[in-house]
Amino acid sequence: MNAEKFDQKESIPENNTLPLNIKESDLFVEGGESTVWRTLVEDRNHQDVRVALKQTRKTRFADDAEMQKSKKFYDLLKNSSDFGKFVPETLYFKAQMSSDASPQSYSLQRFIEGTPISAMDDEALYKNPIVVRQLMEFTRAALAMLESAKREKTQRLDLGKTPDADMRTTILANYILNPRYSSNVVIADQPSANGQYVFFVDTGENLEERGNRARKLYQRHVSTPVQQAHLRQWLKKLEEISTFQKNAAHHTVE
Repeated sequence: MNAEKFDQKESIPENNTLPLNIKESDLFVEGGESTVWRTLVEDRNHQDVRVALKQTRKTRFADDAEMQKSKKFYDLLKNSSDFGKFVPETLYFKAQMSSDASPQSYSLQRFIEGTPISAMDDEALYKNPIVVRQLMEFTRAALAMLESAKREKTQRLDLGKTPDADMRTTILANYILNPRYSSNVVIADQPSANGQYVFFVDTGENLEERGNRARKLYQRHVSTPVQQAHLRQWLKKLEEISTFQKNAAHHTVE
C-alpha cells in the first residue's frame, strides 16, 4: 500500500513494516497534519497492550532533522519539573506502510482510557477533588511553559482542539482560544500507578506552526497571551472549587 495514498479510514494493515506486532487498530482521531489510531499491539513479553499510534502524514517530517525537532520538544515537556508529570512516555520512530512506500514519522504512547476535557461538562470535570487539584497544578505549569516559550521564542504547547462535530467546543478552543476546551488534555478513567489522572497527550511540535513563520508569530504574540488570560481565569475558578470541596469535606467529617 502506497503511504501517500493510504486511506486514513482503513485500519493499519496487519502485514506491516512497523517495529510492532499490530493485532488490530481503529481510527481514533484525524487532524490537519496527523492521524491517530487506537491500536492493540503485542509487547516484548507477549502481552497485549493498547497504544495510541500517531502518524504524521507529510513525508517531509520523517526527515532526521525534523524528527529531532519533535523529539527535542517532547524532551522539553517531559523533563520539565512541573509539567513533566502530565506528559505520557512517548516513543518517536520512522516506519513504512509498505516496503516501497516513503518513510513517515510516527509516535507511540500507551493509550489513556479516558475523556478529553473538551468532551466534559463542568459537573463531570470537577466532581473528583483529586482531578481538580491536578488541574490546578496543570494550569500553573502550562502558564509557565507558555511564558517560557514566549520568552525563549521556542515552540509552544498545543492547547487547541481537533475539529469535530461539536462546533461549540471547537470554537471555544480554536477561535476563543480557551484551553479549558482543549482535546489534548485527557482525564483518565483510572489513575496511573503514581495517582495521575490528568495527561497532556500532544507531545510533538505543532507542525503547522513549525513550518509557517507568520503562524508562529501569530501564536506567540496573539494566541499565547489570550490563552494565558484564559488559564488564569480557569485557575481562579479551580481554586474556588477546590476550597469549596475542602470546606464541604471538613463539615461532613464534623
